[in-house]
Amino acid sequence: MPISVQHIRHATSIISINGKLLLIDPMLSEAGKLSPVPFTRNYRRNPLTSLTVSLHIFEDVDAILLTHRHFDRYEIYIHLE
Repeated sequence: MPISVQHIRHATSIISINGKLLLIDPMLSEAGKLSPVPFTRNYRRNPLTSLTVSLHIFEDVDAILLTHRHFDRYEIYIHLE
């Protein structure tokens, strides 16, 4: 069973299992587009870094796994069929 893991940024990763793509905790906004995390001492806007891949990598995703609730997880710019 071929498995590969690609870390994108923050908690966002893609796991490939037998040719199927699983997107984990997508945070796909442009760097600095979202508000800072509330109730923390970090006042920097999120995400802190730019995406390291093109958004096209997410076009063939078979499933999305959200491991926790977070304000940034609702901003997904993908149309999955």
